[in-house]
Amino acid sequence: MGHRIVHGGAEMRDHTLLDDDVRVRLDRVADLAPLHVPQALTVLDAARELLPDVPHVVCFDTVFHARPGSCRTGVRRTCRLA
Repeated sequence: MGHRIVHGGAEMRDHTLLDDDVRVRLDRVADLAPLHVPQALTVLDAARELLPDVPHVVCFDTVFHARPGSCRTGVRRTCRLA
């Protein structure tokens, strides 16, 4: 399942398979987009709880804007790794 996140901060510059470590890192960068990221994380947490056996991938707007076209290929590549 893909989750759109506005900003991943300086640490997360690629679409990323979500695990507990990535989730903690997302909390640390939530203040970069306070009107968007906290709400997105609430939805992300609910989805992880409802679908624990489904791989979850975070896709950042900042990656899309830095490298147009990367969302399509990045998500496929990340999902294959899951």
